[in-house]
Amino acid sequence: MRKMFNRATVTAGLENANVVTHASPHHAGEVFAIAMLSLLKRVRVLRTNDKALIQRAKKDGPKGLIMVDVGEEFNPNRRIFDHHQESFEEHYSDYMKLSVAGLIWRHYSMMILSKFDCPLPLIVEATLEVSHDLVHGVDAKDHGYGSNSIEMSISDAVDLFNPNWDDPEQDPDEAFLQAVSLAQRILEKEIKKVVSIVRAKSEIENMIAHNDNELLYLPMYIGGWEEYVLKSFNPKAKKLLYCVYPCVYSDLGEGWKVQAVSVSRDNLTQKRKALPSKWRGLSGVQFTDLTGVETAFFCRTDGTAAIAKTLDGALKLAQMAISQ
Repeated sequence: MRKMFNRATVTAGLENANVVTHASPHHAGEVFAIAMLSLLKRVRVLRTNDKALIQRAKKDGPKGLIMVDVGEEFNPNRRIFDHHQESFEEHYSDYMKLSVAGLIWRHYSMMILSKFDCPLPLIVEATLEVSHDLVHGVDAKDHGYGSNSIEMSISDAVDLFNPNWDDPEQDPDEAFLQAVSLAQRILEKEIKKVVSIVRAKSEIENMIAHNDNELLYLPMYIGGWEEYVLKSFNPKAKKLLYCVYPCVYSDLGEGWKVQAVSVSRDNLTQKRKALPSKWRGLSGVQFTDLTGVETAFFCRTDGTAAIAKTLDGALKLAQMAISQ
């Protein structure tokens, strides 16, 4: 009998499987590894601790079979991803050994990211970001790091799905599939977030490269734009004083914001050039009369940002602030 949950299935026979892993209890390493594979295709998982069956799977398993956390060998050419053998020597840059989640991510990440419309030039960066944010932590927990932490980790949350000793009616395979479903959702959210971030960084870098003044104009709002400006190694980024982008203001509706750029990532409260002191705290007719900009709407009392009703008005305010 097969059990289906989301994009993963548990199957009883080797002939029907395209993934083999060990039986209960499950751990976050193989759960996330199988969740990664399920983002590429529907996975049919054989869960077994039968060494003879695992050896038969290695030797005569169905075409395309992937061995996850079993097999006592790491051989990506044969699709065997185990890390328990003494000869295993795959490391992160911090010298911590990979676990099965890291092995599967390292081998399949580019294919997975392409499913999420990650531009090809950005895939390597996205791969490293997901590894840093999520996969490294799963592998660390698998190796026992952070075991004494009082905070619950993602790996701990996955472990919660294992059946309790006093609940004999709970199906271990169903519990495993529920854990895989959780991991799928976490992976999807993490990958979508990272792809959005690397695309945003690329967009901002491109805008900086084609900018020759102290004003950065964003035709659409890009979350995190200031962080990317402050991280940029382009000398032009160091000259930027203001950014103009669309916004929604509670008393106005749609408008355009002029925002002063911070000094550094370590000093976000101080601005490279705050908006003119005589503007600060003004709104409505007072702000319009002082600046001569008909669509000028409001300026914050700290001089960090001003709002205009139109793009043209915002650009005029920014240019005036630069020249003063």
